[in-house]
Amino acid sequence: MHRIGLILALVAVGCGGQGNGGTGGGSAGGSAGGTAGGHSGGSAGGSAGGSAGGSAGGSGGGHAGGSAGGSAGGHAGGSAGGAAGGTAGGGTAGGGTAGGGTAGGGTAGGASAGGVGGSGGLSGGLLQGSISLSQQCTGLSCFGFGVATFLSIDAGGATDPCIQSAVASCEVRDCPTDAGVSFDVTFTTPGTVTISGTQVDGGFVLEQTDAGSALAIAYSRLWNAGDTLTASSSGGQVPAFSAKTVVAPHDLVVNVPACALGSCGSASKALPLRLDWSGGANTVVSALFTTTGNGRYLQIQCPLSSAPTAIPAAVMSQLPLSSAGYQTRIDLKAANQTTFTVGAYDVTFSANGEGTSGTLTITP
Repeated sequence: MHRIGLILALVAVGCGGQGNGGTGGGSAGGSAGGTAGGHSGGSAGGSAGGSAGGSAGGSGGGHAGGSAGGSAGGHAGGSAGGAAGGTAGGGTAGGGTAGGGTAGGGTAGGASAGGVGGSGGLSGGLLQGSISLSQQCTGLSCFGFGVATFLSIDAGGATDPCIQSAVASCEVRDCPTDAGVSFDVTFTTPGTVTISGTQVDGGFVLEQTDAGSALAIAYSRLWNAGDTLTASSSGGQVPAFSAKTVVAPHDLVVNVPACALGSCGSASKALPLRLDWSGGANTVVSALFTTTGNGRYLQIQCPLSSAPTAIPAAVMSQLPLSSAGYQTRIDLKAANQTTFTVGAYDVTFSANGEGTSGTLTITP
């Protein structure tokens, strides 16, 4: 059982961060004890950057939602630190480090389970799970990553200190990182999680680790766009399940913003932000802004229906100036997900494709 400050518990967003043990590069991110770089996120003791979210003790943010001691931001929905229920979107509470991991920037997008939730009592046995698959391909070379994390969370009746609001079509979650609220997080085991329908010879099997999550890595293509991926588990503390499906996403080719070497340039908080991409057919596309600094964690998630498009000035005005000591990341990603219930667990199963992400300097 972990005792972690509600606001410091953060899961799933971003390209990079550093934790204990090693470094994960690219979309698939790190493995046990390492840093998550890219979409898939980190694992035990490391920081979570990217789609798959962090695992034990790591902080993070992004598609897959959170693991030990984290609240979920992005596709996987809210877990520890996110208010139970709530609206679709990425809701993470807090932005600091936990268990030696540093939160990276990252991705989230589309409708998520849980996520941005309403304030109120967080007591009771909140049971949540996420199964997240990600891949990145460069030329003919591909790397795939999967992580499954199931948690039991008890906030002891604490009230969520975060403020949720909607601006235009975007969900905003603004959290103090020093509220001092704490909660208990316990890993629960789903047994062996098997993903069928992949391009991996012999199947893709997520094996339980000592850190509490089930992990798998494939040094090959995990899916072709449009493939139907099916998850099942042998059962453990979490009841067995089968025939849970998600359709593999089509990747995005992002033209605007033009991100390179981890930077996506600058944007005025007084003007709309133009976005443009190709690809992403039959895939949920979204933009996620994540800002940290000065005892504050701000996350804004915007669903995107077509390109080109623009983030309204009313949304951009919510982002604090970089010159005032804040750091902001933007993540534009493609992902599909499905949600289901097994026993008392609310579970999100997501497949996360490629897009772009990096720091964004916010100017007047």
